Amino acid sequence: PKILRNSLQLRNIKVQDILLPRNQVQYINLEDDNQSNIKLVEESGHTRFPLCEGDLDNCIGLIHIKDIFRSPVDVRKLNFHDLKRDIIRFDLQQPLDEVLQELLLEKTHMALVTDEFGGTDGVITLELIIEQLVGDIQDEFDVEEELISKVTEREYRVSGLTPVRELEEAIEVEIERKDDVTTFGGLITSELGRIPEVRE
Repeated sequence: PKILRNSLQLRNIKVQDILLPRNQVQYINLEDDNQSNIKLVEESGHTRFPLCEGDLDNCIGLIHIKDIFRSPVDVRKLNFHDLKRDIIRFDLQQPLDEVLQELLLEKTHMALVTDEFGGTDGVITLELIIEQLVGDIQDEFDVEEELISKVTEREYRVSGLTPVRELEEAIEVEIERKDDVTTFGGLITSELGRIPEVRE
């Protein structure tokens, strides 16, 4: 029943509510040497990476680690252009039910999320959407972090990475926010107009 309820709610959840923000996205940068990129791949624990020329705003495709390690070419001489797959893009306001259908149709697990100007806001993954249906999926590389913890009756400790929607559900308060704000840290920074000082 819970999964069925959650699946019916997917149309009411937008990409911006659950995306992985760009400052947390690890990507292969063609402006870096192969050794640096391979080190990133090995240490990250991820299987898919945007392939970029300089930064996420210049993303030209997607790299799957299977293609790297199956290649007969020495990794120091690897040409990532030869391994890249197409990457699809969604906008911030697209509902998750549409995004899920397209990801399944395209048989891909990761897509870019772009703003109205074509800049990259982050990525959306099949795993993030499935977690909306079944709850958090932990694997051997995930580090458990409690995003919201109650300190006193009227006081909470909240991670800046907490999606605003999850915070609203946890403390049962509707938070007025701008359309482009998805995390608690983003909300605070947006309200202050700057990054807050420690203990502020």
